Amino acid sequence: MRSSAGRICRTVTLAALLSLGVPACSTASDPGALLSHDALSPGTRNMTILVVGDSWARSFGVGMNSVGKSQNNTIVNAAQGGCGIMLSTEEEVGKKRTPTPTQCNAWPTEWPKLIDQHKPQAVLLSTSFWDQAAQVIDDSGKLKTIDAPDFQKAYAVHLDQALELLGRGGARVFLTTTTDGDPGPYRTKSDAMNKAVRAAVARNAAKGTSLLSVRDQLCDDSGCPREIHGIQVYDDTGHPTKEAQDRLGAWMLDAMHEAVGQHQGSEPSA
Repeated sequence: MRSSAGRICRTVTLAALLSLGVPACSTASDPGALLSHDALSPGTRNMTILVVGDSWARSFGVGMNSVGKSQNNTIVNAAQGGCGIMLSTEEEVGKKRTPTPTQCNAWPTEWPKLIDQHKPQAVLLSTSFWDQAAQVIDDSGKLKTIDAPDFQKAYAVHLDQALELLGRGGARVFLTTTTDGDPGPYRTKSDAMNKAVRAAVARNAAKGTSLLSVRDQLCDDSGCPREIHGIQVYDDTGHPTKEAQDRLGAWMLDAMHEAVGQHQGSEPSA
């Protein structure tokens, strides 16, 4: 389904993940490091997390809620399938052009309301899967994708705006990378997306923006395997299965808990 080759960056330790959001680099394939976070740490509790973005973001939120609710973690899952941050007018779905749903373009007004209402300590923003789709983002009427320079420029502007809105009130915001696409155009898009996400983290690091590298949880030098540690990673829709969701959710919650504690100078409280 997916493959990769060459030099990769992998999160070796939690501290490396949280420094500036840029994982340490490795040239070695280490399948044991993939999806290995199998349980939530006992101290990861009393967190309020807002999740926004696309269908993969929603899957991450489902996983975090599944593993975190028993430790009094509250997950506000406001992610919407098929929604990115490009404020597009049209998009390509199944090789057909269709108008972008109105609700997808409401985030500049809706996300601040969610911040004010729920007062989260951390926010997960992930559109790195959906925003690889071809979209009409300007008055040219042409479909464009993340591997085009003008799309990248617009994506950076929208991402910075989203990070500013979501960080109001002191919430720490986390972005995610995407998995590798198939060789060819899809890999070109996933690589361009991951480069754009990492650049946004670097630009906004002083504000507390951090990276959660989903790519390094699900892919190594040999590719993005469909089965890891005996777990079927993807369901029939191409999204994480429940077991994969739960492992990703535990990893994300533990990373957020530690980062928020470092950011505030103390352990997060209810």
